[in-house]
Amino acid sequence: LAAELKQGGIEIKALALAFGESSVRISGKADMDKPGYAFSIASERLLVHDIAHLSPYLEKSATANGAVHVDVVVSSNNAGKSYKGNASVRDAKFSSAHFERPFEGVNARAVFTGNSADIKITSLKTGSTELRAGIEVTDIKERLVRFEVDSTGIDLDEALKTNVVHDIFSGKSERPSPFPLPAGEKTKVKGAGIVRADRLKLRGLIMKGLSFGVELDEKETRLKDMAFGLNSGSASGGLTFMRSHDDHVLFRLGMDFFNVNIQELIKDLGGKGMVMSGELNARVDLTGEKAKNPVSSGFNG
Repeated sequence: LAAELKQGGIEIKALALAFGESSVRISGKADMDKPGYAFSIASERLLVHDIAHLSPYLEKSATANGAVHVDVVVSSNNAGKSYKGNASVRDAKFSSAHFERPFEGVNARAVFTGNSADIKITSLKTGSTELRAGIEVTDIKERLVRFEVDSTGIDLDEALKTNVVHDIFSGKSERPSPFPLPAGEKTKVKGAGIVRADRLKLRGLIMKGLSFGVELDEKETRLKDMAFGLNSGSASGGLTFMRSHDDHVLFRLGMDFFNVNIQELIKDLGGKGMVMSGELNARVDLTGEKAKNPVSSGFNG
């Protein structure tokens, strides 16, 4: 550490933080008379393996690898916080408490300008799930985002740990959130985006050519204009998750099903033998209540 106390403030000329095989350099100054600061944070060598041992949201694993590069200036004054610089992840592999298999081949880059950030995830894989995404954080302080996610295939049955889907639909989870709020902050991520997947598997159901819009506000997460192919037929509609802990309703579903092969549908859901055949054309309106066990006991519609 090389620092100098000056009238009304402190200047850090060089601060080196080392952990594991990684190290980070910090320099800058803080002004005590006019509350504000400007610090440069740069990584000389920052390994995913070392980050996993420090983060409560990543699992410690001997197979974690890859490198993170950070070169960012963080400043604050009466107008608020500001960011300038970039950060990137190269060929990373790591495990998360929510997912059954590790993430591999993760490559991403973020560019920070003022109170905004532009994030590009060029590749990400876990098991047979692969995706890429573009995320524009238009206001970091208010957590406002716009995003697009594209995937050739998403298998949630394979990717998520056994009880995660159950926890989502029961409104409870004992696992830490993968998107935690900073200590003392209550602002939730808000914004809009679109998700497209050539194939998505969930609870045995295989959805083809899936697309839907996403809207996020303080109270709800809305999946709207949803459309996909299902067992020789198709489905369209929307799903809304309630984000407030005070709301006893967890979700609202409204879907239309057209010419869905009933025999294939029952088989995908785990049924055996010829139980029923024909085509399904139906409208489903369903709500689910939180903290019900079994989850289906909270369904109404």
